[in-house]
Amino acid sequence: MKKLVLGLLLSITFLGGFAQDLVYEVRGKNLKTVTKDVLDHSSLLSDIIAGYPVNWVKDYISVDVLTENDGKTEIAKGENQVLNKEQKTILNKVDLDSEVHINVQYKSINSVTELQENNEMVVKMTVVPEIQAEFEGGYENLKRYLKDNLIDRIVENTPPEFQKGKVVFKIDSNGKLVDEEVLESSGDTNMDNFLLEVFRNMPNWKPAQNAKGEKVKQRFEFSMGIGGC
Repeated sequence: MKKLVLGLLLSITFLGGFAQDLVYEVRGKNLKTVTKDVLDHSSLLSDIIAGYPVNWVKDYISVDVLTENDGKTEIAKGENQVLNKEQKTILNKVDLDSEVHINVQYKSINSVTELQENNEMVVKMTVVPEIQAEFEGGYENLKRYLKDNLIDRIVENTPPEFQKGKVVFKIDSNGKLVDEEVLESSGDTNMDNFLLEVFRNMPNWKPAQNAKGEKVKQRFEFSMGIGGC
C-alpha cells in the first residue's frame, strides 16, 4: 500500500540556516491548514483540500474524517469524496486550533505493473482563523527578531547537543503573546528558560480575526534543531 501525505506551509512559516546547520520554523501544529468558515460550508473533500486529486482518485474504498476538538476525538466514515451528514456534523463542531484528519482509502491501477493496488491518502490540518495572526512587519521582521535575539546567541554560546527544542504559544485577541510553554525540552534547563524568555519579550503581533471580523486567539509552535526540526 502506498501512502501519500499532503501538506502546505503556512504563510508565516520560514526556515533559516546558520552555523552548524541550525534550522528553525514557526507554524501551526500541522503544515496544512483550513479555516472554520470553509469547514462550515463544504460539501466535498475538494472543498476542504486544495488540489484534491479528483481526476485520479475515483475508486474509493472508504473515507474517514477524524476531528480532535477540546480533547475529544470523533470519527465519521464515508464512501467517497461527498461529505455525508455525519461527517459534516463533526466538521461543523470543531473550534479554532482543533485538528482535522482525513484518511482516504482507494484503488488505482499501477502504471508500471498494470495491476490494481490499494492506496492511502492522509491529510492532516489545523483549523485556523480567516485572517491569521501576523508579527508586526511580517515574517521577515519575525525572522530578524528571532535571529538577533535567539538564533545568533544560541550558535555562539550553546553546545550543539542543546541547540534544539519546541515552544508553543498563543497570540491573544490583543496581539499579545501568552500561554508560552516548552513542548519539547532542549535537554538543558537554562536553555529552556532562555527560549521562554525570548518569546515572553516578543513584541505584539497583529491579532487573528474570524469570519465575522472578531479578534481571536491563535496557537503557534516554534521548533529548532541541528539539521532539521
